[in-house]
Amino acid sequence: MATNGTEVVVGAPGEDIQGGNMGAAYIYEADLRCDFNGDFKCDGGDIDELQASLVGGSPDPDVYDLTGDSQVDVNDRNSWLELAGTLNYGAPYLLGDANLDGSVDTSDFNIWNENRLTNRHAWTSGDFNVDGSVDVSDFNLWNGSKFTGSQMLLLTNPLNRYFAFNLTEDAHQDRDLESGKGEGEDLIESIFSRW
Repeated sequence: MATNGTEVVVGAPGEDIQGGNMGAAYIYEADLRCDFNGDFKCDGGDIDELQASLVGGSPDPDVYDLTGDSQVDVNDRNSWLELAGTLNYGAPYLLGDANLDGSVDTSDFNIWNENRLTNRHAWTSGDFNVDGSVDVSDFNLWNGSKFTGSQMLLLTNPLNRYFAFNLTEDAHQDRDLESGKGEGEDLIESIFSRW
């Protein structure tokens, strides 16, 4: 794998029928500016690295400036949440999602609770306001987003609502006369029943 920040090249080695080397390479468009540690993922290690640089007071704009304003601050953390969440779930991560699973729930509360009243500066420890400690301010941010998720934001985006509507309309057009359901309608019902 290789990346230039906006494209990821993935190679798949193989052999042809005469035993010669051949393979395939795939180029994916992806904004991996949120991958600070070079593992081709935007995950907890990256946001914790960003927050450590913010709390430590000497962040490198060449590495951590995601907003393009030549400074590194909480706005870059917010940009990280948007970039990484969109890459991983199709919608920004929310404040309070300590384990970055796309939902702000009791798992995230438990992470905050295990680290409360400590000087841990990591997002994955519950420091959601980037002040270098896990305290009631972070709880309040978790509480403001609790029991919501990045997946729920998908339907608030007009383009995603349009896609969901058209997918539903297509499913209703190809109805099976015996069951009364359209092709794909079971899938759509199972997806939307979660919300």
